[in-house]
Amino acid sequence: MSPTPHRSFSILQVKYHEDFEKMKGHKIQIADDPEMSRHLKNTQVISQAAYHGETERKKHQDSTRPPLEESIRRSWSFYS
Repeated sequence: MSPTPHRSFSILQVKYHEDFEKMKGHKIQIADDPEMSRHLKNTQVISQAAYHGETERKKHQDSTRPPLEESIRRSWSFYS
């Protein structure tokens, strides 16, 4: 007598859950392609900038920087 479809489904579920419990806590290998590497590097850069306060420092520098027109005028007056 062959197992009924319902019984074979529950056997598959039990097998799936056994395998799932065995794999808990193990790392899963993922593909290491250039796009993933780029995302990882960008995430690290953003994290480092946030940790060291680079964003706040840049905002402060930008707020104290003279306007662009004044900077251009000064650079051209240097050559005159």
